[in-house]
Amino acid sequence: MSTTSQTIVSHLERKEALAAALARDSELGERVRQLQEWQARRLATTYEDLLAESTYSAALRFFLTDLYGPHDFSPRNRELRRAWHSMERALPDAALHVLCDALELELLTLQLDAALARALPSECIETESYAVAYRAVGRGQDRDRQIVLIVGLARRLSGLTHHAWIGKMLRLARGPARVAGLGSLQGFLERGFEAFRGVSDPQTLAATIELRERTIMRKLLNGERDPFVLDSSHAIA
Repeated sequence: MSTTSQTIVSHLERKEALAAALARDSELGERVRQLQEWQARRLATTYEDLLAESTYSAALRFFLTDLYGPHDFSPRNRELRRAWHSMERALPDAALHVLCDALELELLTLQLDAALARALPSECIETESYAVAYRAVGRGQDRDRQIVLIVGLARRLSGLTHHAWIGKMLRLARGPARVAGLGSLQGFLERGFEAFRGVSDPQTLAATIELRERTIMRKLLNGERDPFVLDSSHAIA
């Protein structure tokens, strides 16, 4: 098994363990779900302009629905573990790296969400209470890694679309995947491919995401007012 494959399996096992712990602690699990809903709304507001652009909307929605938010990704991850040995042989290295980064992002984000949920007050989440909890948790290096993974995934997924045979293979696999009980995993891979196939300028998209998220992270950690309000210098070129 390659180093990438070992890392993928490790990410899956750690994510499953954390998800199980949150399921056992129902109160914390519910707080995490509420936090994820709040952050998903924040992201939709931050990228409202890109979501309105036909060339970027599908890619942004893929991030919001398939990589983040109050969604249950466990069926997809169970399918991935079950089919991993076959997929490892069938997928090109570029696709394996995309899966590895996506799973690391999913794991890291859930770890940060759980820590943040513990630091939040029990009442409704608001910008001020979120910012206070964000600073209390800290973990600036992990937040930086989170941004690196998001930006890297945007670039890697765009790179995959240059291999037309991958898209054809994913489309042909729909029926067999459903029969084999791998429909969630196949759908995830195909949606990611199709979402980024239509991005005309992936470098601009990645640079815009990085600039906005790093600015928001800095403002939150520094305790600045209106951390989610960005000026015109953060508009997409």
